[in-house]
Amino acid sequence: MLPDTSSYFDRLTKNNEVPIDSTMAEVRKLLSDPLKQLEEIEMETKRLETKRLDIEASIRNFRRILAPVRRVPHDILCTIFEHCLPTDRNPTMAADEAPMLLTRVCSTWRSIAMGSPRLWAQIYIPFRRETDDYRYQRWAGDPVVPQNLMTTVLQNRCYAIQEWLSRSGDLPLSISIGYQRGLPRNYTANIDAVAIDKLTQMLLEILLLLSPRWQSLDINLPDGMYYELEKMLSTHTLPFLRRLRISTFPLPDWTPGRFPPTSLLRAPNLKYVSLTCGKVTDLLPAVNHVSSPLTGWSTGITNVSLSTCGLKSCVALFKSHPTLVKCNLFLEPDNWQPDNETVIPKTIHSPHLHSLWINTGGNLGLLNFAPALFNAIQAPNLQHFAYYNSSGPYGDTLSEIANDELPLSFFHGAINLTSLEIDRFFLKPSNILAILESLPRLTRLAFTAKHDITSSQFASLEMETFDLEALVIRRDVDGELNPSTSTSIQLLPCLEVFELHRAIVTDEQVLRFISSRMNPKSHIAVLKTVKVYFDRLKEYDGSLDLVEETRCRADTAGIQIHTKFRYSLTIFDVEKSRNFLSPSYKASEQKYDNNEEWAK
Repeated sequence: MLPDTSSYFDRLTKNNEVPIDSTMAEVRKLLSDPLKQLEEIEMETKRLETKRLDIEASIRNFRRILAPVRRVPHDILCTIFEHCLPTDRNPTMAADEAPMLLTRVCSTWRSIAMGSPRLWAQIYIPFRRETDDYRYQRWAGDPVVPQNLMTTVLQNRCYAIQEWLSRSGDLPLSISIGYQRGLPRNYTANIDAVAIDKLTQMLLEILLLLSPRWQSLDINLPDGMYYELEKMLSTHTLPFLRRLRISTFPLPDWTPGRFPPTSLLRAPNLKYVSLTCGKVTDLLPAVNHVSSPLTGWSTGITNVSLSTCGLKSCVALFKSHPTLVKCNLFLEPDNWQPDNETVIPKTIHSPHLHSLWINTGGNLGLLNFAPALFNAIQAPNLQHFAYYNSSGPYGDTLSEIANDELPLSFFHGAINLTSLEIDRFFLKPSNILAILESLPRLTRLAFTAKHDITSSQFASLEMETFDLEALVIRRDVDGELNPSTSTSIQLLPCLEVFELHRAIVTDEQVLRFISSRMNPKSHIAVLKTVKVYFDRLKEYDGSLDLVEETRCRADTAGIQIHTKFRYSLTIFDVEKSRNFLSPSYKASEQKYDNNEEWAK
């Protein structure tokens, strides 16, 4: 500590006066001992800090010996490794994800991983991108990949795939091939496409050696390469194949004509099929009569998704596979099998059909077979039905846009239907109301808008295609059902989940609808989930906070309800979202088509 100083020194510490030379010398003398003591303390502190670090390092080294993971049995560690694999896709050969990542931790983990067949029974294989007619173009600024390097990489990839799958033992295999079309980012103008195709054939030959163990196959190939694959499979039986997803695309310099008989679709234990092809009708054997089965297809198929399906193929599919459980169809007229020459049977029995997604490529009036097809399908166990129209809006008024009409007899036969999802902008309002009146057991209703309607078209609609007030439960002042309203006409008394897209209803209307279905003592079911996506700005008049008011009323009723309300962006929000230089900029979330649920 500094010794006591005179009042003169005290005064100097409290102002900016210039000290005299003798004062400065005296202060330096007074500071010498304290500074020396401080230096000694700092040196001792550094010595102790160094000693502390040495002790901690020694402790860490010994604690590694005591680490619990060292005592985990190898079989349990192997199970943990299996849970490290991706759950939404097959694993890649990348070094930064399992299973390759697990082999880079330590020699023990590497040994365990390499000896665990389940880690190597799944694989995603990316391969060459086709260039179509753009053989001499590439993205500006992208590096050029020499042809010999690309050839070497793909050849080494084939060898790596062979080694990868050799570690899988005798387990069933799940394989995905991503042979994407389009302009590659790193592409040499003089690349030899023929040489690359030979490498692709080499890849397929490696996989064909293991075809008896295929359990799941997801392939995305050019038409020509798929044609070659089918020829190579002509003598294979594929006894374990259960899941098949085929996606092909045409190339301008290859014209195969009709596809050969589909060996993949003949797999005896095939259950799940998805076809997304430019010529999906070529994968559906020609049907001479609607009573003819789809010969060449496995009869045990339960889940089907077709990107294109005409009347004859559709009828033949249902007739040949009464075991169908989930079906996702894109209906459009047959170009090579005129629908007006087809006679639809009066009844098509689908006793096991649980979920049906129907997407049309035009107004149902253009698909004149659709209503008759719906009428013919008898699916007493159907629980989920969805209808969409992919043609886009083709009118400027409500009567022109909302022109589809689904036959009510179809819904009368679906006595167990509990989930309905429809694109309300393409159905007549009267048809929507009639459908809901015929489904008293419905628990989930989703009014979707899968396909965009322009702002000008939407603004021209003077009314909603569905009046939300129709779903409001009318009660008297005591909370009881209004005696003037018969309970028999209360729409959807079992409704628990509601979803509305592109809504222009007010917050007050939404709150009235939700509140009317909050009484746990009533025979009307209590809402559990409500999602509303407004096609308008949020109301900021201060009169109603929809989220807070819904929460308060739910608390008062003693119930829990999950809500999600989303409003249109303001001009400021839109500009902010586009400003990628803003520090608050966030990339848009990826969205996926929920129709893929059919394959689960």
